[in-house]
Amino acid sequence: MKHQLRFFERVAACRLVHSVVMKCGARWLSAAVLSGWAVLSAEARVSLAWSDGFRLPLSAEGHAHPGVSRPFCGEHAGMVLLAGGANFPDTPLADGGQKRYHATIYGLPLGQRTWREVGALPEPGGEGVSVATPRGIVCVGGAAGPGGERVSAKAFLMTWNATEGRIGIAALPDFPYPVKMAAAAARGDCVYVAGGWRDRPAESDVWMLDLAEALPAWRPLPALPEPREQPVAAIQNMAGRRTALFVMGGMAARETGLQTALEDGYAYDLAQGTEGRWIPVAAARPRGDGTVWPLIGASALAIGDQHILVFGGSNREVWNDQIRKNATLSGGALAAFRDAYFRQPAEAFRFNRQVLAYHTVTDRWSELGELPFAPRCGAAVLRLSDDTILLASGETGPGVRTPDCAVGTFRRTASFHPLNSVVILLYFVGMAALGFSFMRRNKSADDYFRGGGRLPWWAVSLSLYATMFSSITFISIPALSYVTDLRYFVIAVGILVLAPLTVRYYLPFFRRLNLTSAYEYLEVRFNLACRLFASGAFTLFMVTRTAIVTYLPAIALAAVVDMDVNVAIIIVTGVTIIYCAVGGIEAVIWSDVVQSVVIIAGTVLIGWVLIAGTGGGGPVSSRSGARPASFGCLISRWIFKNRFSGWF
Repeated sequence: MKHQLRFFERVAACRLVHSVVMKCGARWLSAAVLSGWAVLSAEARVSLAWSDGFRLPLSAEGHAHPGVSRPFCGEHAGMVLLAGGANFPDTPLADGGQKRYHATIYGLPLGQRTWREVGALPEPGGEGVSVATPRGIVCVGGAAGPGGERVSAKAFLMTWNATEGRIGIAALPDFPYPVKMAAAAARGDCVYVAGGWRDRPAESDVWMLDLAEALPAWRPLPALPEPREQPVAAIQNMAGRRTALFVMGGMAARETGLQTALEDGYAYDLAQGTEGRWIPVAAARPRGDGTVWPLIGASALAIGDQHILVFGGSNREVWNDQIRKNATLSGGALAAFRDAYFRQPAEAFRFNRQVLAYHTVTDRWSELGELPFAPRCGAAVLRLSDDTILLASGETGPGVRTPDCAVGTFRRTASFHPLNSVVILLYFVGMAALGFSFMRRNKSADDYFRGGGRLPWWAVSLSLYATMFSSITFISIPALSYVTDLRYFVIAVGILVLAPLTVRYYLPFFRRLNLTSAYEYLEVRFNLACRLFASGAFTLFMVTRTAIVTYLPAIALAAVVDMDVNVAIIIVTGVTIIYCAVGGIEAVIWSDVVQSVVIIAGTVLIGWVLIAGTGGGGPVSSRSGARPASFGCLISRWIFKNRFSGWF
């Protein structure tokens, strides 16, 4: 008996290990689907929680800082730098005050709330563009001189030397022409500048500078379809696993000659190099009521893999109304309008208080929440390396600056009904009980490793199906199909195709030879070394794969359950190992039957909820027709490329 057990252990241990590692991910899926049956209300909401306000430092004379608009800003080496900017320090704009530009550079150590003066720009400036890169903060253009006497084409790299505690400024190649009020974004060492103002109201040019080149130089990209100044720009992933430069909103002169708030936006696939074209994207209509935010003076940040957040910005109606009246009124009427306009309270300008979120894959806008303080235009908004968002200074109305700053932190609010927790607990207890119940039936090694020949064909078939089913099938493939098209669906279809073939042709073959595993056949057909190599390689592959198939559903449930991901993985893998090791292959297969029923029924349920929640089959079909690229052909030469490598 001992000799027989050692023999079975030698030829079938890899089968049991395979079963254990395959079940860990599927166990999560079954529990999650069951909890979804109980209460279809589990969700996780993301919001921004803002810190108490803090301010730019007092002047040397002890006076309160008035704040600045459109400074150069960024983070480098653990220090947030805010340089230059413009304000009306002496007399308000409503009383005829003159705009002044500044050269002071303020520093804010990461995680702190106290600014300090750390240096100065070579000359006063502001209203240019700046963007952080691994090498430092790239600053381009802007108005230069104390009174903004000229528009600059200068570009420079602003860095922070943490060891010496000082600012470094290094010259970069001049921009092709003087520019201000443009938009900029960066990806690694590549900096992109779009639109802006030079000797005429708006530009459509887009330029790129690669700091990694031995001799960096500004290179043109295809121009925007329409000139614009004061747009927002960000680099983010889009549908089809492409990375794109997004340029949205702003203002430009239309046929009437008036500076009109723009609604449109465009994306440029960076993989196209210099020979691509701009793709239109949705206007900022987050509420679905037709209200459009032109994003003039707003600030944009790329967040996560598929979102762009937009902060602040002018109101479209207020902006267009004042442009129209400035063009049509004259004399005393114009003077009276301007005086009344600039003396309005900040609330009258109706700057955007909502934090707007643009989803780059679905091309949809939504609202993330409301700012708890006065909204701004021309503010310094940065995504810091500690995953917080800094919103500093800016203007709360035309000519009115604020020195106030705040730090936003992302908060996740989980909503998981207690009934869901009860269902998951009962499910795990039931699986463990199943393993112990079969332990009493195992009288021999043949019972433990092969179920004593008592297993019906349909149970084995469902077990094969569940064995190949994992979080990759249930989470990753739908996600990739979501961001690309249905070509990844081939992987899921393969599971349904292979299971019947395996049951019909492969299992009877091994059964006739009275073999415990395919690796035992390799030893009979070839030699022991062949069996050891094949079983060892496959076991190593499956153990490695377990890291993925357990981690994916764990982070999904952690989004709606107040549980650490590591704790969740330990619990699930522990329960799985217990019932597999105790109950043997019979417990594994019958638990697979339960999983198969739960997962298949859950898939049908999810499909029904998705279609019903989007208005039924008609709207889904119409949306599919509007995005034919998302429903691409399943069979093409593309599927033979390397995107599938490593998936199996």
